[in-house]
Amino acid sequence: MEAIYTRQSIDKKDSISIEYQIEFCKKEVSKKNNYKVFTDKGFSGSNIKRPAFEEMIQNIEKGIIHKVIVYKLDRISRSLLDFSNIMKVFNNHNVQFVSVTEKFDTSTPMGRAMLNITAVFAQLERETIQQRIKDAYYARGKKGMFLGGNLPYGFDKKEAIIDNKKSAMLVPNKYADTVKEMYRMYSQENMSLRQISTFLNDKNIKSHSNKNWDSHKISRTLKNPVYVKADADIYSFLQSKNCIMVNDINEFNGKQGLFSFGDNQTQGNKLKSLSGYHISLAPHMGIIDSKTWIVCQNKLSSNKQIKNTGKSKKTWLSGLVKCGYCNYSMSINTAGDISYFRCIGNSLLKVCDAKSKRVNDIENSVETVFLLKLKELSSEKHKNNIQTNYDNNIKLKLLQIDNKINKLIDSLLEAENITTKYINKRINKLEAEKQDLQNYLLKESHDNMFPIPQVLNVERALEKWHDLSIQEKKDTASKIINMIYIKDKEISIDWKY
Repeated sequence: MEAIYTRQSIDKKDSISIEYQIEFCKKEVSKKNNYKVFTDKGFSGSNIKRPAFEEMIQNIEKGIIHKVIVYKLDRISRSLLDFSNIMKVFNNHNVQFVSVTEKFDTSTPMGRAMLNITAVFAQLERETIQQRIKDAYYARGKKGMFLGGNLPYGFDKKEAIIDNKKSAMLVPNKYADTVKEMYRMYSQENMSLRQISTFLNDKNIKSHSNKNWDSHKISRTLKNPVYVKADADIYSFLQSKNCIMVNDINEFNGKQGLFSFGDNQTQGNKLKSLSGYHISLAPHMGIIDSKTWIVCQNKLSSNKQIKNTGKSKKTWLSGLVKCGYCNYSMSINTAGDISYFRCIGNSLLKVCDAKSKRVNDIENSVETVFLLKLKELSSEKHKNNIQTNYDNNIKLKLLQIDNKINKLIDSLLEAENITTKYINKRINKLEAEKQDLQNYLLKESHDNMFPIPQVLNVERALEKWHDLSIQEKKDTASKIINMIYIKDKEISIDWKY
């Protein structure tokens, strides 16, 4: 079936009537096919939330309609972004599109070229909107306005007028004293993140969303400059960390808190580092003195207990074991002469009921399977299989690149100047990627390289296993094992090969 789509915002003398649009579109209807008219009267072309249009799209997705005819492009949409998305729907369902007055017909080369041009402009519109939003975001941040998102722990927000515009500012709530206690405790020499979280959980003091505390949440709170009373020392400290300081140092009066904002995609997670982030004075008052805040930052930057380093000298499985129930790491605890794997989700976070396991029992079970895995890896057949799969994956990637290049070349035959430059740029990028893969494949074949012997002497590990030190066993296991998951009587191993 063919569809005629018509739209008219309002009735006025100089507007094109629905009846006129239908009569004009009928000229493009194939004589041998039935057609149905879809009309939205009194609806703007600024968006596609229109009842008749949505019904037509549903019929297209059901395979009922194979051709759509309109009087003019703007009857479909006045938004290039929406129009591009609509064209994707048409293309995915093999629907031919015809604009009667503009001779836009996707069954012809010129029609497809116009579609490419439309897609280019749609992308330009998207990027322009994104940049506009980003610019507005940074402008608000530089004026000290609250930029939204989750409220920092210990603060509520209230309406405020900033730079003659409605905004919001932070005000301390009843949990502000908890934040102060966190900083006080962590600034002490022998206090750890885990001890603070255990203290808060024992006191039944909840974090955001009424959840228990853990080391990560404590660290997140302690790293946030929103709490500090910003003075000259804070300015110098943050500047030394490659932060972008919005305000002059003479504005850091030792009273106001700070906001940090930036582009997460380019600068990374600000919980790890504030480097590259903008820092601006906030309208609210800070609650932590600068000396305490800087002491905590220096301690956090040198803290090696934030993540499991796997450096325990009690077992070669350290750093490789997780709880099979809650997926948290398992730490090693010792009672007398016996060491146990204990789930952090149980011992620290109180979110798991997993029982502790003797390290020796887990080692013996894993060792049996691990040595069999080493024996399998040492076989020539296994080596050849991995090398073959390794090469095949590269060859498949090369075929995929060739297919992409061929499609782009086909598009060049139909594209106008405005899209040719874009397509050529994409082809050049794919050719470079293809050349790198070909060079890599030739190098692999020439040198007869094999992934496992590069990082591990399997034969030596098998022969000398019981004579290896804990660290040597650990080094060997970490190159073969991704992770070991433990439940009550079940041990599963995620292998790298």
